Amino acid sequence: MSHKKRYWQTENTATYSFDINKEHQLSAMAGFSASRTDYEEVTADSKKLSSILKYYNLQGAEEHGPNSSYAVPSSLVSFYGRFNYNFSNRYLATLTMRGDGSSRFAPGHRWGFFPSLALAWRASEESFIKENAPVISNLKLRTSWGRAGTDNIGQFQYMSAYGTGGDAVFGGQNPEIAPGYTETRFPNPNITWETSEMFNIGIDASFFNGKLNLEADWFYKKTNDILRERTDMPAILGYKLPAANVGKVDNRGIDLNITHRNHLRDFNYSIAGNLTWARNKVIDLLEPAGEKNNPRQRSTGHSMSQYFGYEALGLFQSDEEANNWAQPQFGKAKAGDIKYKDQNGDGIIDAEDEIAIGRSNYPELVYGLNLNAEWKGFDITFFFQGAALADFYYNGYLAFPYIEGRGGALLEHHIGNTWTPENPKAEFPRLYYGGNANNQLFSSFWMRNGSYLRLKNVEIGYDFKKLLLSKVSEIQGLRLYFSGSNLLTWSQIKYFDPELRSTDGSAYPQMKTFVFGANITF
Repeated sequence: MSHKKRYWQTENTATYSFDINKEHQLSAMAGFSASRTDYEEVTADSKKLSSILKYYNLQGAEEHGPNSSYAVPSSLVSFYGRFNYNFSNRYLATLTMRGDGSSRFAPGHRWGFFPSLALAWRASEESFIKENAPVISNLKLRTSWGRAGTDNIGQFQYMSAYGTGGDAVFGGQNPEIAPGYTETRFPNPNITWETSEMFNIGIDASFFNGKLNLEADWFYKKTNDILRERTDMPAILGYKLPAANVGKVDNRGIDLNITHRNHLRDFNYSIAGNLTWARNKVIDLLEPAGEKNNPRQRSTGHSMSQYFGYEALGLFQSDEEANNWAQPQFGKAKAGDIKYKDQNGDGIIDAEDEIAIGRSNYPELVYGLNLNAEWKGFDITFFFQGAALADFYYNGYLAFPYIEGRGGALLEHHIGNTWTPENPKAEFPRLYYGGNANNQLFSSFWMRNGSYLRLKNVEIGYDFKKLLLSKVSEIQGLRLYFSGSNLLTWSQIKYFDPELRSTDGSAYPQMKTFVFGANITF
């Protein structure tokens, strides 16, 4: 096998700045960039090479296997410019314009235009604030709007793709057998840039000479013409559909950062907290026909990562109840199995009864808290990190300790908490040997609250600089410390790491670590 990759890039910018009457400051920048990547690969399978020429003469080998080769070029060209205006260090404006052309799209659809505008008012520089609100050290109000684009798709999606099929007979009087070629993917000559428009309003504030600082932002982002692989072509036809611009999604949320620093004689401390809340919603999406015709299964109106499945109604408490209930056609239900709701009332539990269940696996809310303190050479740091407004789905061995006769490593998770006639209010269905498709259906039964709070890191140290080092001239600094990571976690999720969001528990958990160390400076 031989492969070769070539990449080149050029960046060119020019900047010009000038002032008018010392109050108006202006600057302008213009630029041009271009890049290209060429990837080539050749694979040859030859056996019993010449003992003299070896691999320098592959065609002289006695046996030849399948050979293959391909080349993938990709290029991007960009023109951009930026204009900055600053009036008396109080009113700020930035205008940016950018045009990008990508080889991933067909001629006529390769170029996208992406402007942005940012405005800010440094209110703390106004005389009426300086004179009347001395507690305000800094106050800046800002807003921005911008458009960005992405070409994150494979090459040549706008063209048909062909591949070799079975051998075919070609020719008339002198026929011969040769590999046949078939179209494997339809073209999409109209595919173009995925674009996102984002609007932001924010405030930066500082009080009491910087002892209290605040940063807050509200943002709204709408993504149009989402690039996505299409899967609504039946596989039996033997064709693939190209990537396409298939929908719209909006995102909105807030970012908040608060910091407080102060000291009381020899005691110094700081408190820093951050919080991000974000929610996305599918406005429109090209969905498979079955989902589009069934409003209970449409992604539109939900988040991009919305779970869909069956609504669980608990566990059957007797075989008679199980026999009289409309259950899936995936195996006969018994006492201790999961009972599902027949959403459309047709007497059968099947794919038509799937609905949106739970929240996304990705949390809408993430937050952190950092606490620091120092006193006469001693220092201590606590860092807490957490997430909320998310659900977690038990899957694999987390839900089914026995599948097709294989023992589950998390059987401990079920012992004493599985259904039996003597334990009808158990958390989990009955234990069973072999497959049980009924209990393995994707359903709300296996949903859990995915929120958690973790003591991510603790560090305690002592600096001996003032105590010892004046007597040891060779040592300029000495600090001993102890730190620990992932020490405590508060969560409803058991037996695995909720931070990793692995729904089957297969991801290796983050370990608790303890470190003793010394920093010595000579």
